[in-house]
This record gives sequence, structure tokens and C-alpha cells, in this order.
Amino acid sequence: MNKPTSTTAFDIPTLIDAGDDGQATPAFGETKPLFLGKELISANTLCSMAPRAYLVKDLLLFGQVSMLAGPPNTGKTSVIAMIAGHAALGDAIGDRKVTQAGTLYVAAEDPIGVAERGSAVLGKRRSDALPFDIIPSSVDLTDSEMMERFGRELCEYMKARALDKIFLVFDTLNLCLGDGDENSSRDMGKAISNAQKLALEHNAHVMIVHHATHSDPEKPRGSSAMIGNCDTLLVLNEARTTEGEMVIAVNQKKQRSLARGEPLFLKIAAVEVGQDTDGDPITLPVAQPVIGATPMVNKPKGTGATDTDARVQHLLQTLRQLEQEQSGVFHTATSLRSKVTGPFNALLDKPDSLRKAIARAIDTLSKQGLVEKADDGSIRVKS
Repeated sequence: MNKPTSTTAFDIPTLIDAGDDGQATPAFGETKPLFLGKELISANTLCSMAPRAYLVKDLLLFGQVSMLAGPPNTGKTSVIAMIAGHAALGDAIGDRKVTQAGTLYVAAEDPIGVAERGSAVLGKRRSDALPFDIIPSSVDLTDSEMMERFGRELCEYMKARALDKIFLVFDTLNLCLGDGDENSSRDMGKAISNAQKLALEHNAHVMIVHHATHSDPEKPRGSSAMIGNCDTLLVLNEARTTEGEMVIAVNQKKQRSLARGEPLFLKIAAVEVGQDTDGDPITLPVAQPVIGATPMVNKPKGTGATDTDARVQHLLQTLRQLEQEQSGVFHTATSLRSKVTGPFNALLDKPDSLRKAIARAIDTLSKQGLVEKADDGSIRVKS
């Protein structure tokens, strides 16, 4: 088939063989066409996928924006400090490789707490790590003028620290919006757009920390524009391992450029970092990957498991954990409402539905002979 003659308004260059970047290059002396001052990217001449640089393999990519959301007190700051600390050292997170990179953390709340957690992750190796620096103030992601200044200073910062890539964190979204409204699609679109510009121009992975809704812990609070515009959406939820250990599940709810993978499971450990004036130990919460355990999730994909199945299994594991902590003690259905999580999360703000779900799970476990009941209806797991 004869190659068609171009009829566009652009002077398309003659192409030669692809270079190391996988993209064909213009012939000597010719330039790539421009549109509105930007070089065009040609699907016709893209010979192979260029290597995608990752911060965390199969999870976070440089040049992109992620959002990490979760209910209050699920360890968001500890999780991000762990990612940043591992990046500063170039250490893998479990079996996931991590590219060594510096971190600039915009801590609009509790900057000292962020620094303490980061220091605890780095431990005795902090002098060998790339910079993990904290900005102790808010930055308005919706203010284009401020973000232009932020970009200029970020460029100077990276030059001064000799960094060619960076992990950039804005914590939390509602404190980094100025007069903007998280429920406004316009404001959220502008915020994410400014974050994407930083990611692309500075070889950064930009992570925005946000809260989940009370009604649905799987969904960030506010306008759906934030979900549509960000490249990656991670949601934190509590879960238990089959051994009964409480862990944090980092669920991949959206991946624009990657296949959505399995959750990353972490535990929050108390790490001793020093002593107070009385000589008593000071501990800080540090997120650590769960290795060798089998976490339970709400509904394993492809297994045909139902919400009810997951709740029954979760309640059984909860009772087993309680038995380890308080051997022989019976537990009322009412007291169990504050113990369950995971598959019950969607019902936590619906007291009547939660009561009925726990009652159904107890009835199923009783029929299976896995629990025993006292005269008042309270239960414990059979030994």
C-alpha cells in the first residue's frame, strides 16, 4: 500500500529508525511539529513503550498524581512516612521494589509528627538516606500563581539537593485548598491539574492525602472530579490476617497506567525511639509490610464469596482473637459492634443494619458449631 500524502497544516518530518527511547526521530536537520507551542507525540512512530519509571513498582509512577484516602485514624501519615522513608533509602516495601528518591512533604497539619515518623522509619541509617524534608505549612493547590512559585522553588530545591526525581506529598487536601471547596468539580479539577503539572515538569510522584466519606470508606470525600482526574487512587481499610492480627489494607481502587494489583498489607508497630525525662521509653507508630501472613479481605475476587460469607469469617477471626486476649470470656452482640471492621465497614454508620448483620453471622457460626452461647445470648468461640 502506498504511503498517503500528508494534507495537514504541519510539515511532517521524514523519520529514521527509532532511538534508545523507543521513538522514531526526525531526519537530520528537521524538527518535530508543534501545536500551541507543544511538540506532538506520534502514535505512528512510537516503536515501543518507553520504560516507565516507578516510585513503588506496580503501584506509583513518576510523572503522575495519586490520592491516598482513608477513614480517620487508619494510619495515613504512618503509611506515607513509610513509603517516603523506604524511598529515601531505596529499600523495597515487602516484595515491591522502590526507587531511591528524595521526599518533600507539605505537612499542613502535625509537621513534627511527620518528621518523627519519618525519622523512626530511617532509624540509624538516616545519614545515608536521600533528603526527607517537611514544609510546616499549607500550600493552596488551587492558586495557579502560588503553584507557579512552588514549581520554581521546587526546581531550585532539587538542584540544591542534587535530586533528579522526587516524592511530593500534600497532606491533607482540605488544608491545601485555600478558599477552594472539595465538593466543587471546578476547584478539584484545578487542584489535580496543578499537581499533574508538578509531576510532569519535575519528574515527581505527587501524592495527595484525603479523607474517606463516612457513608462509604471506599470512596474519597467530595467531588468525583478528584477520582476522575488523578492517576492512582489508594484507599486504606482495616483488615485482619487469618492469624487474627489487625493490619491495614492499601487497596488500589484506580490505576490509569497500570493493571490494578492486589492490596498492599501493612501493620502499625510501636517503635521505641528514645526516652522521656523520666527515663521511660518513647514509641512512635511505624507502618511495616506484612510478610508471610494471609490477610482476609472483604470479598476475594473470582471466588464467588458473598458479603455474608466474608462477615461470618471475619466475625469468627475476631472471636478467636478475643479468645487469645481474654480466654473463656463470652461477648454480647452489642459489644461486638465495636470490634468488627473490614466486611462490616459499610454498615458502621447504619446501626440497625450492623446489628442485623452481626446477628446473622452469629446464627451462621452457631449452626456450624463454631461458637457456644451462654444463657443471655452472649457467645465465645469453641476451643
